[in-house]
Amino acid sequence: MHLGRFGWIVVNGVIWLIIGGFLLSMGLYLLILQRREHAMVLVCLGLVLGFIKGSFILSKTAKKAIKRISLISEPISILQVYPPIYLGLIVGMMLLGMGLKWLEIAAHIRGVIDVAVGFALINASRVYFQSAYELKKQR
Repeated sequence: MHLGRFGWIVVNGVIWLIIGGFLLSMGLYLLILQRREHAMVLVCLGLVLGFIKGSFILSKTAKKAIKRISLISEPISILQVYPPIYLGLIVGMMLLGMGLKWLEIAAHIRGVIDVAVGFALINASRVYFQSAYELKKQR
């Protein structure tokens, strides 16, 4: 699959947005729908942690990815955007997420983690969309 810079930047933003939405909804389910004590406090904690992680850590990661994509000559293939080491990191993070389920970590702790990571991904996906918008404006 070959796309231009704009296409890959949007694809990355959409991926982060979808995964973030999935994790956020899972976390909210674990905290609210299962009637956890102090659910709203835990949701707020997850949102604050996610905001911090999204604003200060994942936004830098997104900017690095955008810079890397902007240096690749078009058309850009999927393996140029996602080198094998990056794909290995993604698989490792997925296994870590599944490990939280298998390790039987308390649902409220998993819920806070899912809310935090989900909101962080959603928050940082805006970096991709803003960059795509700026790139489109330049054309």
